[in-house]
Amino acid sequence: MINMPSLVQIIALCAALCVSVDAFQPSISAATPLARHHQQQTSTPTRLRNGVSSLRLAVSPAAKQFVDERIRNFPIMVFGQSFCPFTRGVLNRFHLHFGKTVKPKGFGSEFIDQLDESLKDSIQDYLEELTGARTTPRVFFEGKFLGGGEEVADMGKQGKLTTMLLKAGYLDLPVAK
Repeated sequence: MINMPSLVQIIALCAALCVSVDAFQPSISAATPLARHHQQQTSTPTRLRNGVSSLRLAVSPAAKQFVDERIRNFPIMVFGQSFCPFTRGVLNRFHLHFGKTVKPKGFGSEFIDQLDESLKDSIQDYLEELTGARTTPRVFFEGKFLGGGEEVADMGKQGKLTTMLLKAGYLDLPVAK
């Protein structure tokens, strides 16, 4: 018969591995961009859903700048994942208004999963700070958080999205023939 470790033993082992993992990290020359990136980040404890503590790196300045610049430069900004059906739903909802081949000035979208590895998690951490969730999509309108996939879909069904885009001047009223 195989002796199985208890849940307490497994958690203790995981905690010991998490604490000691830094001892095995190779040293990085302080002159490299990677070293500067690591120096800018600090660990902060986070509480996961199952009650187990984890360490999450603080948001990198590069990730914060990336997100803030896009929110500032694009009145309509969608952060999503290329594989996410909710992101596709939001983008399709906007394409209904703007036309599938037209990407109007003022509309931006970024697929987080297609960005540099060093930024992905930090961008989602920063989006969580701004919006309360790491899930995608995260939609911003004129610098303010509009919602995620469900909120934008609901706004579309209720006609609020069209009204909002018309009032802001992003859509023209249809001309009667």
